Amino acid sequence: QLRRGLFRDRTTVKTYLAVVMGRPPASSGRVDDWLARDPRHRQRFARCPEGTGKRAISEWRVVAVSGAYSVLALRPRTGRTHQLRVHCRDLGCPILGDPVYGRPDGRFPDANLMLHALELRIRLPGDEEASLFSAPLPGRFLALALSLGLDPAVMLAVSSAGGQSPSVSPEPR
Repeated sequence: QLRRGLFRDRTTVKTYLAVVMGRPPASSGRVDDWLARDPRHRQRFARCPEGTGKRAISEWRVVAVSGAYSVLALRPRTGRTHQLRVHCRDLGCPILGDPVYGRPDGRFPDANLMLHALELRIRLPGDEEASLFSAPLPGRFLALALSLGLDPAVMLAVSSAGGQSPSVSPEPR
């Protein structure tokens, strides 16, 4: 119950990295929309009219660009199923290797979903400071970064230690 409450009360900050196909329309931004299960494809989620689904908010920032691919730092401000995947698709740059919301890619046809939970910052009751939990980049991210000519250190610079994550703002309920 404690864990559920921390996520429900939005006292956690989650940072993800994604390799996406294409470039978003700006260098950073915020998506604030409503998501619901797609009635035609029950395994998918899609935008819906305000108030008919659940509010979904994500902040994003371009970390690196290489040709037809971009690396994004993503921060979900809400926790909806497939939220980041839908938001990236709706920005016009689906996550590479996404079998549900993406599209086939000729250069990396065998890519798995290129979405990685980089870190979780959480303040537990009674603690003065938040604890930071981080996960190293998987080998597939490192290999892809190198094949795109990107320095993997650039991808890691988005961590809280690097201070380059998308901005954090108070979240409406």
